[in-house]
Amino acid sequence: IDGATQLLEPAVPRRRLSAPAWTADSRQLVYAQAESVTADTSGSPARIFLHDLSSQSKRMLLWSPMNADVLDIAADGALIWDGTSARANLHVIPLTRDAGSDRWLTRGQSNDRQPVFTHDGQWLVFSSHRSGNLDLWALSPQTGAIRRITDDAADDWDPGMTPDGRLVWSSARSGHFEIWVANFDGSDARQISNDGADAENPTVTPDGWVVYNSAHPTKYGLWKVRLDGTNAVRLAQMRVLVPDVSPDGQY
Repeated sequence: IDGATQLLEPAVPRRRLSAPAWTADSRQLVYAQAESVTADTSGSPARIFLHDLSSQSKRMLLWSPMNADVLDIAADGALIWDGTSARANLHVIPLTRDAGSDRWLTRGQSNDRQPVFTHDGQWLVFSSHRSGNLDLWALSPQTGAIRRITDDAADDWDPGMTPDGRLVWSSARSGHFEIWVANFDGSDARQISNDGADAENPTVTPDGWVVYNSAHPTKYGLWKVRLDGTNAVRLAQMRVLVPDVSPDGQY
């Protein structure tokens, strides 16, 4: 996250990419690519690839009947993604792809999106409008228990996790989207970015930097800021959507 960049060629040229997810060793990326070549890929099938950074080899892990926008990988190798369609639910499989081991974690009429595992893998945080308002929810992959984390009239989405188990996310509570941090149960919520427009999709480095994308007309690009809201720095001036940080904090 020092601002140095490396261009990676995706598995299939000119196909829409999902957000990437890092494997635990920081050596590989997993991402989805839509099969459709149209601008609107909602409802399109997709292929999910494992991309090795050292060899630049790409291996298809599986085919999905629905495209994905966001993926995440738990420490035990479980891969989860949201199916992009008129209704988005959460589907989990192990990267080893053992027969019969994949399962749906949510199945319903709501849009359950943007999944992220807690660092211990015990909970999965996601955004959903299942209550009639866009809020953050937590689900236990082991027991199926589900609980609501945020309950605000403004939209809350784009969850991420800090190394010490706190929650970061994008909230429109200030009148536009800014980055917020809170305890895992949603308590002690406070704003840490002052972008002035749309600051979204936060992710956190091991040493406590919050990395996010800005859509502000004069500030657009990739930014990092400390968890206490200090030392905001732009890392890259380019169009960015849903950044992710490698587990070793280097990229």
